[in-house]
Amino acid sequence: MQIIRTTSENPDFLQLVKELDCYLATRNGESDAFFAQFNKVDLLQHVVVVYQDKQAVGCGAMKDQEGKMELKRMFVPEKFRNQGIASKILKELESWAKEIGYNRTILETGKHMEDAVGLYQKNGYQIILNYGQYADVESSVCMEKILQKKRGCLLRHPLSFYTNYAFSLLKYFSLINSKTMGNTETKIIPMTILEKFLATHSICPKKYPASVTPNTQMRPPKKL
Repeated sequence: MQIIRTTSENPDFLQLVKELDCYLATRNGESDAFFAQFNKVDLLQHVVVVYQDKQAVGCGAMKDQEGKMELKRMFVPEKFRNQGIASKILKELESWAKEIGYNRTILETGKHMEDAVGLYQKNGYQIILNYGQYADVESSVCMEKILQKKRGCLLRHPLSFYTNYAFSLLKYFSLINSKTMGNTETKIIPMTILEKFLATHSICPKKYPASVTPNTQMRPPKKL
């Protein structure tokens, strides 16, 4: 079994999507047109296709949805089901999402798709409030999975060791600066240098973690 990463221009993916649309048309009935408008595959840059004996046997895709990766176009033809293919697709998409900096995946499926709901729950997804265009759709079930928990800050710099060391320096000098004669204008080092570094090499919502305050207790570095 082979798994490849590709785009929505992949012909095998497009063929599987045609089969998926036919399958959903029979399952969704009159509501199919509503859901179809949200399932366009134009310009999808994150697509996974699974091959077995050089035949495409499953696919999945994802796209950004307000800072989360939304899973789309998950499909395995009926004759290839119950072989763990869908779970392999999920894991590949989740790994890809983590690699490009996402820590959550979300999806929508139908309440009548019991097999799909069971598959996602088995793979760690939990039901959440319906989001976006599905907010008021009673037949929809929205789900989410947390891929990785942020520990203070998710670093994107390849030299993460040095970035973490910079965090330690920032904590240490913020403590020293706070004890310098109670004068906020008197600083041992220019804090803006470290702050600028951290803002450039991390994806924190702030310049540095909220835990870094003048009251932060941290031991000074040991003398070598």
